[in-house]
Amino acid sequence: MLDLNKGRPLGDFGSQLLYAPYAAAPKDLHPRSTMFGLPNSATIPWGVARDTNGIEYCFCREMPGYVSVGCWLMSNEGGEGMLMLPTMAGLWSGGLAITEEDDAIIWRSTDSYSGATPKFYASFDGTTMIWREGDLLDLRAQGATTGYQIYEPTHSQGLFNFTLKLEGTIVGVPVEGWMGFNSHFQKPGVNYRISEMVIGKQLLVWMDIANTFADGSWEAGPIMVGRDGMGVACITDSNGKVSFSRDVKCAFELDEDDFPRRLTFTYRDAVTGEEVTRIWEQKPAARMTDQPKMAPHLRYKRSAEGICLRKGENRELRHGSAWPEFQADERLAHFATQV
Repeated sequence: MLDLNKGRPLGDFGSQLLYAPYAAAPKDLHPRSTMFGLPNSATIPWGVARDTNGIEYCFCREMPGYVSVGCWLMSNEGGEGMLMLPTMAGLWSGGLAITEEDDAIIWRSTDSYSGATPKFYASFDGTTMIWREGDLLDLRAQGATTGYQIYEPTHSQGLFNFTLKLEGTIVGVPVEGWMGFNSHFQKPGVNYRISEMVIGKQLLVWMDIANTFADGSWEAGPIMVGRDGMGVACITDSNGKVSFSRDVKCAFELDEDDFPRRLTFTYRDAVTGEEVTRIWEQKPAARMTDQPKMAPHLRYKRSAEGICLRKGENRELRHGSAWPEFQADERLAHFATQV
């Protein structure tokens, strides 16, 4: 009999990544939640927003269990790439009090135990996410798409993510954009950064596309490409249309220091049979140069905020975001032989 407490794979499925739409409930974000028999290793809200002057902001907070060691906040205001804002030193680092109230999950910094207004507050009720940190972040995001669920069976890891349309203020400046919210589930002792997906060199690129257009329409969803059968694209839009494939190929162009400059994804839509091409291009001054310097274990990660649009797209873009988890090492050469 399979002991689910050991985090063993539930099946092999030919090393294929399994994917399905997934509507996350607040209880799924609790540290005690499980998926595929695996415990929650971290919940991570992240996002990209832009102010009326075109300045971009990127933010991310990792919450493993009942603690968060901090949040980073970047901006390209100086025109030299996405650099850490000095004000991010005021973001909460420490313990979290996590409760379930009125069908919502709520995170509060533990300074709230004294009755003070918490320096960090977040809540999610299944459709709306609120995130407040004093004058630095005051964000409200509402669900626009059905989330997705991924299970990589051979190496016992899974995750879900969903995308929300965002508005609010960052460092007091009004912004709009997109927020992603994901949870990772892995066998005990493993997290995403030291998983087979990353350190094991299985993943090449993973990003969530999120575009809003001047006519009010939008599209959002993941594209993931890697080794050993890892690959999926599933883009949903405001009309309810789904463009889906499990066979995704990628041609990549890099700039200096191995940052992605242009990524061309091709796949056959499993619903219509149509050949689809999507092109990701780096935004100006959008290289996230500080991450590998800040964390040596991320030395292969070369991220840059960008825009990914379907080839031939003629709608006027209002705001686009596509921030790839891109791994630039010898796995690139391996992958190039597969396409």
